[in-house]
Amino acid sequence: MRPSQPLLFKLTAVLETVKKTTGGRAWQKPWGFSGFTPTQKRNRAKQLQQEHDVMEALRQAAAAEPAAAAKVQQQAHRAGSSS
Repeated sequence: MRPSQPLLFKLTAVLETVKKTTGGRAWQKPWGFSGFTPTQKRNRAKQLQQEHDVMEALRQAAAAEPAAAAKVQQQAHRAGSSS
């Protein structure tokens, strides 16, 4: 090894260090976030659509039976505040 090689090795080791987040599922590169993969984009769109469908069903149920929806909401509020 040349005298400058250990220094160069340490420098490259520091530069190649990455930060591990979310239990190893995502890696943050030193130069920043590089965007979502196509799979991540599809999964997120699917999740948003499912959330939208659930909220729409709840809105329709509340519109169909406003008294029942209000009663359920009050019961949920009481259960949340009593625990």
